Amino acid sequence: MKSTVKLLLPLLALCWASAQADTISYTDSGTFSSSTPSSEFSGPSETWAFGFEADSNPAVSDTGMGGFDFAFSDFTYSLDGSTVAITPTFIRFFSAGNGGGFEICFNGTNVPTCTDGLGTGFSTLQLYTGSPSAPTLSLGTFDLDTFGVFVNSTEFDLPDTTLQASSTVPEPSTFLTLAAGLVAMGWRLRSRRS
Repeated sequence: MKSTVKLLLPLLALCWASAQADTISYTDSGTFSSSTPSSEFSGPSETWAFGFEADSNPAVSDTGMGGFDFAFSDFTYSLDGSTVAITPTFIRFFSAGNGGGFEICFNGTNVPTCTDGLGTGFSTLQLYTGSPSAPTLSLGTFDLDTFGVFVNSTEFDLPDTTLQASSTVPEPSTFLTLAAGLVAMGWRLRSRRS
């Protein structure tokens, strides 16, 4: 029995490591100012919230202009508590040297052509380490200033914001699959010895 446990421990460690996804969950929320225009994703004095996930070492789709666009998933957006079916054309993180922070674009293919979205100005907080071509996204709470919304290429200042970046927890089904696999392997090893 001890030898079976010794065989299973490295396997458990390997399965545990693969179950611990290197995925970061980003969330933020706030209230638009009374001067914010109404659009698909904004409205005067309305509350907003967004969330998305990204790998800690994301696939970079574009670099330049002091930052990088990257692959993201599970983007959600709500306005006054109601889900808005909108997906960014890109999400970009900027280097500290180019102001830091982020931009979420809903209309446009790159920073110069983006006409609608949310983002931070010169907050100087960089949300990653490494280079824009090979970044590692950072975990933590980021207090970002000079936050704003832009609608039809006109920017409207908003109160400062706090972006939360936290490690995601694997789904319960991941742990059930892991446990079932370990039990099956243990049974198989035990029956081999009999």
